[in-house]
Amino acid sequence: MLSAELDSVLPRADVVASFLPGTRETKAIYTAERFAAMKDTAVFVNCGRGSAVENAVLCEALQSGQIAAASIDVCETEPLPADSPLWDLENLLITPHVSGNFHLPDILEKNVQLAAENLAAYLTGGELKNVVDFETGYKK
Repeated sequence: MLSAELDSVLPRADVVASFLPGTRETKAIYTAERFAAMKDTAVFVNCGRGSAVENAVLCEALQSGQIAAASIDVCETEPLPADSPLWDLENLLITPHVSGNFHLPDILEKNVQLAAENLAAYLTGGELKNVVDFETGYKK
């Protein structure tokens, strides 16, 4: 059902903002065909899950002019590899997976504190907190 509804609105949308969860149904839901169906003036925004669009598909849509621009806070592979061609696109804004915002000042303070502690630990060879296991995608 989601696919049929999506296909009916994409050709009319000026902005396609995706906040989809990462499920089997939403994996690679934004296909090359769906980008081709969008207006060439459309802007694509992904703040949901990076699995909703393959990096190569998004890159091609932007390079070919199928869409005008995009902004992503999430991507298929995180962190985005340094050699990804996405980094070189002038019509793509990439943010560091922070679109969730912080609804409570206390959460923001704790996140900033954790980042500061990890930066200090990294610079001094100390132990990092909340290290991600890149094999599983979860905290070690």
